[in-house]
Amino acid sequence: MKELAVNHSMLDNVSRIQSQFILDADAGAAFDALLEQILLMTDSEYGFIGEINHQEDGTPFLRTQAITNIAWNEETRQFYEEHAPSGMEFFNLKTLFGSVMTSGKPVIANDAMNDSRGGGIPEGHPALNAFLGMPFHIGQRLAGMIGIANRPGGSDDEIMQRLEPLLATCGNLVGALESTRQRVAAEEALRDANERLGETVEQMTKRNDEVMLLSKLEELMQACDTHEEAHEVVAFICRQLFPGLGGALYGIEEHSKRLHLIDDWGDCNVATVFASMQCIAIRRGRPHISAGAASPLNCRHFDAASYLSLCVPLIGKSESFGVLELISSKTDEGRDALEAVEELAVTVGRRIAVTFANLKLSEYFREQSVRDPLTNLYNRRYMSETLDRELHRAS
Repeated sequence: MKELAVNHSMLDNVSRIQSQFILDADAGAAFDALLEQILLMTDSEYGFIGEINHQEDGTPFLRTQAITNIAWNEETRQFYEEHAPSGMEFFNLKTLFGSVMTSGKPVIANDAMNDSRGGGIPEGHPALNAFLGMPFHIGQRLAGMIGIANRPGGSDDEIMQRLEPLLATCGNLVGALESTRQRVAAEEALRDANERLGETVEQMTKRNDEVMLLSKLEELMQACDTHEEAHEVVAFICRQLFPGLGGALYGIEEHSKRLHLIDDWGDCNVATVFASMQCIAIRRGRPHISAGAASPLNCRHFDAASYLSLCVPLIGKSESFGVLELISSKTDEGRDALEAVEELAVTVGRRIAVTFANLKLSEYFREQSVRDPLTNLYNRRYMSETLDRELHRAS
């Protein structure tokens, strides 16, 4: 009758532990309660419940889910406090519990210190007089084991039989824990995939907007009849293509080779005029980021102490027409922003330069059409165009 009452009590406790785990999903508390039940039922001094995992090469190792605190000095107490909540890991298989993992069978060692399968114990470790290790399974797979030490009189087949229901419960809990991990991993993977998809959509949307603005820039530039009109178009489109960045458009004076400010945007102090040799991009004939101490060379036409700058030379048909300058704050984010738009800025710069070259060529042909090539005096066509224009203005 007494044994029957003990079994009923054990089953009640197991049911309570499983119900509590279902309610709050606290695996740590459930395994701790199970270990306490195992130690009480076997009258053992200490023990553990462990999950068997595998290294990359397939070698098994033990990660504890519950373990008795048997720390015997300050170092082991600190180790227990740091690692017990997340699970201690044991890789040495030449031990009594290692024999359980490698064989998949129970190990009874009622004279543990003299058992050939043992690996000894560290100095100061509490006495290990008797040991019982029993594996538990999920289906046919070895999932974990329990280990108990120093049961009075040792262990036998009868005590292993009494532990079977608790082993089944351990297997159920580990199975539930694995399912939870898989679900969490799947949710994280789904969340990461959604984030990547969102980033891809955002990048594609941004790229589409950039393509549309570039198309608009080219369309408007082709409609420009003078450099002044082209300058207005460039400033208007650049404000939209490079949001968050300041900027300036400079034209180059043909005779002095100085660059003068045509238009600027953003809250930045920009130079109104400077010599072409002050701009590294003009000297190199390619884009250049000036980042103060982080750059070996910096343009001397902007405030390097306060800003970072990306200069793109406007070169078309082997001729320089000026510089497109983009400006950001002097931070890592500012530098990243300039590097991110460098390719786009180069594309914009090429289209601007081609348009400026075409406008210059058009102005040259227009000039040639109204002047005598020998005397350079205005010809009859100029007189006719001017007369029509003045008559129309006077009417």
